[in-house]
Amino acid sequence: MRALYIDDDRILLELVSMSFGTDLESVVRVTSDANEAVDLIRDEKYDVILLDAVMPGICAADLIDQINATSNCPPPIIYITGLALEHQQVSLMQTGAVGVITKPFDPFDLLRHVRQLIDAPVASDHASDAGQAA
Repeated sequence: MRALYIDDDRILLELVSMSFGTDLESVVRVTSDANEAVDLIRDEKYDVILLDAVMPGICAADLIDQINATSNCPPPIIYITGLALEHQQVSLMQTGAVGVITKPFDPFDLLRHVRQLIDAPVASDHASDAGQAA
């Protein structure tokens, strides 16, 4: 699996790098710069994008729009965020994400959780339905 992780927290960038480093078949690129992220997505193919929902100077929804504009078939997006309230997560799912992983997360379980969210697109449909019902 090839992943791109975008977050402004350097410690979390390192933690996610180490989490993916435990699997020989997975590679993660990390960046704290939204413009660099868009360039990387345009220049390289990723299986998933991991995105912090709250970063200074950028709106996650706007970044997702930029990501979608750079590719005919953009990779699935999973938020890694401290936004833990249900209505916050529903709002994130409405931006087109396939899932939300709440900080703090278990670094030893991260890769499994990411794979599970990618393999279960039905989960995002249920979250969208819940958001419309709310």
